[in-house]
Amino acid sequence: ESVRRPCVAEAKVMLEREGFLFLDIRTFKAYDREHITKPPKCTANVPLPEGEVPGDAFVANVGKKYRSSAKLLVADDDGSRAQGAADALFAAGYADVVAVEGGYDAWMKIFTTSGRRRPPQGKWVSTGPGGESLK
Repeated sequence: ESVRRPCVAEAKVMLEREGFLFLDIRTFKAYDREHITKPPKCTANVPLPEGEVPGDAFVANVGKKYRSSAKLLVADDDGSRAQGAADALFAAGYADVVAVEGGYDAWMKIFTTSGRRRPPQGKWVSTGPGGESLK
């Protein structure tokens, strides 16, 4: 059985309203440079090196931060490794674990680190007296 893969918008609701915590499996350097800061104390970094199969050592490292009763949103850079990590945690007894679709990169396209929705890309152009529009 494979764990769910919610889209970023659904995962954000899970983080803010359903008591889920954000498990960031990117490298420590990537996490240290930028990570989710709101809600406070909702995120932890347990790196899973590229190419490493998530096994007992990874599960043990997660266990140092979270009990198996924790609700976890697992995210890597692009979503390619989070599924395997989430599946390993599920197999180890973490019942409420999901893999964020598209990973941290997809999250950052929609939200800032503090959880605000990013403004749409483009530039504002005048549409006449007193108005402007995004092109």
